Amino acid sequence: MKNLLSVNPLGGGAVLLCTPKNTEITVFSNGRKFLKLYKDQYIYQYKDHLGNARVSFGRNPQTQALEITDANDYYPFGMNHMKTGNAFFGQGSYKSYKYNGKELQESGMYDYGARFYMSDIGRWGVVDPLAEQYRRHSTYNYAVNNPIRFIDPDGRGIEETTSGTTYTGTDAQAVFLQLRNSMSNSSSSSPDWREDGKGNLIKEKGDNASTLLSYVNKKYKNAKLSESAAKTLYSTLEDGKVNLDQLNLETLNQNYFGYNYPGPDNPKKYNGESDYSVPPTEIEVPAFIHDKDYDKLGATGADALFNNTATIKADDRFVDSMGKLEEKYRKEGNTKLMIQAKILGRGLNSFSQPKRQTLKSILKQALTFPSLR
Repeated sequence: MKNLLSVNPLGGGAVLLCTPKNTEITVFSNGRKFLKLYKDQYIYQYKDHLGNARVSFGRNPQTQALEITDANDYYPFGMNHMKTGNAFFGQGSYKSYKYNGKELQESGMYDYGARFYMSDIGRWGVVDPLAEQYRRHSTYNYAVNNPIRFIDPDGRGIEETTSGTTYTGTDAQAVFLQLRNSMSNSSSSSPDWREDGKGNLIKEKGDNASTLLSYVNKKYKNAKLSESAAKTLYSTLEDGKVNLDQLNLETLNQNYFGYNYPGPDNPKKYNGESDYSVPPTEIEVPAFIHDKDYDKLGATGADALFNNTATIKADDRFVDSMGKLEEKYRKEGNTKLMIQAKILGRGLNSFSQPKRQTLKSILKQALTFPSLR
């Protein structure tokens, strides 16, 4: 729309609905065309975070005074408080667009596109066309019975809305996030994902990137998804499913010197499992092999490096390979890679000494003959 005024009053916004002309005007709002309104008058609407049209107002073309042309207060499921404000119904005009910004019909139902909604009973008039994705809920429910947190833009699938929230400092933001997280953990209002046994998670009604983040980090201890990673994973949603058995791009280049494999933070899949799909560079090859050797032994973490004597052979192979690369880079005059290979090889050798000393103690004790005295 060419002429648009946008502000943020207490979580809502004022949107310019029409353009003045000398004759009867045509009004546009979010791509909708409204017919024949006032002459030479701008009409604005305040909308809350759910898209509800709360107040419509403009300047009277004769008196130039501001006047409210329509005002609406709603019950949670959308029925209008007819005895408060100045609520009007104008067929074919902006006054028809009220709850969620949808058009109120003469029948009393709202037109959402795929279905008609009855705000007086908080139910749809027909079955959900995507009912198979929302099996835990009635096929007639609106927004999984939580219309304060969710909206249903077209009558098929719900979306969480947090837009329009006004923060007044870090404390207010922290309180809001805590409240939202507590709502996400509520079994009565928070949908959840389910597994299909093939590495996929299936979206239930009300699921979104936020619930995906919570579910994956709770279910898979090594996943540790960030909010942005969860959003990226959610964007791959296809046929109501996301595949956890794919590389989490945020885990790349997180190890020593910005490499993928030398160090404790290898590339991982979204489910937290190691991902070796990224080819190693030459200097990374010893670490790549070393990590796969550890995986075969089921050895993980610092304890495996410091104390698990079963990993000594893998460590020796790594140190020997790094020593050869160090010599190779020295001959080539590549000082940077030579220093890196030296640090990596000798560093791991030093860290693995405690378990070598333990092994020596065990062997020494085993080979010591008891005294005959």
